[in-house]
Amino acid sequence: MKSLFTLLIAALIFAVNPITINAQCTPGDESTCPDPENNGEVCPAVLPNGIIETSYNQQFTIIAPPEYDIEGNIIPLHHIKIVDVKNLPPGITWETNASDSVFMVGEYYCVLLSGTCNETGTFPLKIVVDVYIDFFGQPVYAAQITDSTSISMKVTWDPDGIEDYQENSLAINIWPNPFQDEFSFELPDKSNEPVNIEIFSIIGSRLISKNFAARVQSNIYRIDGSQLPQGTYLLKVTSDEKKVTKLIRKSF
Repeated sequence: MKSLFTLLIAALIFAVNPITINAQCTPGDESTCPDPENNGEVCPAVLPNGIIETSYNQQFTIIAPPEYDIEGNIIPLHHIKIVDVKNLPPGITWETNASDSVFMVGEYYCVLLSGTCNETGTFPLKIVVDVYIDFFGQPVYAAQITDSTSISMKVTWDPDGIEDYQENSLAINIWPNPFQDEFSFELPDKSNEPVNIEIFSIIGSRLISKNFAARVQSNIYRIDGSQLPQGTYLLKVTSDEKKVTKLIRKSF
């Protein structure tokens, strides 16, 4: 039997903010989302990447597992209820077709994830769920569980797959953002390694590329963006084989 929490984590990867309005989605059925072992299922199992500043819309089918393990005791499950999902990509919201986000055992439900991602990265989920067991046909609250999961949603800046988003990247501060003519960024530490910056359009076209020599006295770099038209861009900073991509905006 699959772990209840593994199934919940996979299902709830689509959540960002609790919304009580039912989603405009249609759940699958036994032919499109079979559950031959009767232990709960999520279809499809893989969540597509989000692309920054691009509309995202994805539907999934969920079947809640029938049992719950309480300290080694297998108890029939009545339903589960999503309470909160934390640490998820900004700009995305979720809805379900279930009233009050309650998933009854043995029934098919769908989750609709939609919005526009506005921050790149990989977002590990922290999911808060109320679990209700079946006590002679009546739902009885068993526990509220907050689970940090290794499953996450990934948002990339590159729509053409030219280069993957890099994990464990540089942590930089950017100001002002939005900017008018120029902006600055600061590396976390002074370094004797050279720094390269590139600025891309949202569709991946490189507009600016500049190299800076190593600076052991200062970790602040100033960028002239006066030639760029008003809009949203992607700033990529590379130093010592580490890199980071950040969203920047130019205003009037």
